[in-house]
Amino acid sequence: MPWTLMLNPNLYVIYLLRDPRSVIVSKHKQSPDQYYSSLKVWREFESYRRKLEGHKRFMVVKYEDLVTTPDVVQKSIVSRFPFLGKRCLFSEFHHYAKPSERTSAALNGLRPVSADRLMEWKNHLPRIKAQLERFGDISSELVELGYEPDLSWKDQISSVTPMYFDSVMDETWHSASTFKMKYRIFRKVFVYAVEMLLNRH
Repeated sequence: MPWTLMLNPNLYVIYLLRDPRSVIVSKHKQSPDQYYSSLKVWREFESYRRKLEGHKRFMVVKYEDLVTTPDVVQKSIVSRFPFLGKRCLFSEFHHYAKPSERTSAALNGLRPVSADRLMEWKNHLPRIKAQLERFGDISSELVELGYEPDLSWKDQISSVTPMYFDSVMDETWHSASTFKMKYRIFRKVFVYAVEMLLNRH
């Protein structure tokens, strides 16, 4: 993304930040029996957010704000990027959106914005404890990002037995599927860069 932002002056990025505990217990409908991502992957993405925060064409939106106050978030996006036109309220998007079959499957169907599952991670404490043991404590990040007031949240997992699961997006971030995704992104950036150079001449 840093390279893409540098190469494409017309690119504006909205980064969706989410509680890492929710991220690492999320599942994809195509692999309902597997957790999708890992704490290692979340931290890798976060490292890029920290580098890009403050960039005039890079905006951070909290997932939790999006699902609790969608229309407020919409106003903040339009305020930051005023060239965007509003087609409908975010809170009513499910009445207007027409996702592809693939997208609909990934989202487990089109449904209204809801904050009902924000605390779903509490039902997956063995997974969370195993991820912390494998990739380190996240308490400081949770406090820094406003997800916890202090470090006491770990009391919830103190007596929990960890359970280790592989993730669809593998722990090392080097599986065939993630390589293909990186390749697709790199190819698009490369093609765009070449087109820009050709147009300059």
